[in-house]
Amino acid sequence: MKAVRAEKIDSVDDYALVEVPTPTPTPDDVLIEVHTCGMGYVDALVALGGYQVKPPVPFTPGLEIGGRVVAIGAGVSRVKVGDRVMAYGFGGGLAEYARVPWSSTWTIPETLGFAEAAALRTNYLTALHGLRDRAALKPEERLLVFGASGGVGTAAVQLGRLLDAEVIAVASTAEKTRVRVGPRGAPCDR
Repeated sequence: MKAVRAEKIDSVDDYALVEVPTPTPTPDDVLIEVHTCGMGYVDALVALGGYQVKPPVPFTPGLEIGGRVVAIGAGVSRVKVGDRVMAYGFGGGLAEYARVPWSSTWTIPETLGFAEAAALRTNYLTALHGLRDRAALKPEERLLVFGASGGVGTAAVQLGRLLDAEVIAVASTAEKTRVRVGPRGAPCDR
């Protein structure tokens, strides 16, 4: 299978598309055919050795995965071969196949695409936790979102509207402010 991989994690230049063996699931693992892989700020930190936990090398980046289960370990019962899943692993998503623990894998409904599912866990759950659980955001309160064009920022803008807040979105460039969110999180052209 093809995978993006680095033998050391000092620079983006360390990474290359290479041919590697397809992983085999251990008893508690799920093997996923990767359809999408989210890449965010934490991915960049991990991939370049700037995160508090250093990945083992060789390393394949990609924490947020959307795909289809192609094999399961003997101890896995929550998902089955053929299921559409979102998964979170400490790397491995920038490959044709990724092996992740079953405990980090969730089925996704047919109404949700692979890309949306890959972004859901990190971006939307982080934003929801921040807005609802930490900030206790109430309807009609004003919410200022810095970095509104990034993954968590975009999620915070959309969720803030769904929570009936007045949302003010800030981004670093005019280009990043082009997409706007209207009532109840729907995109608009205003």
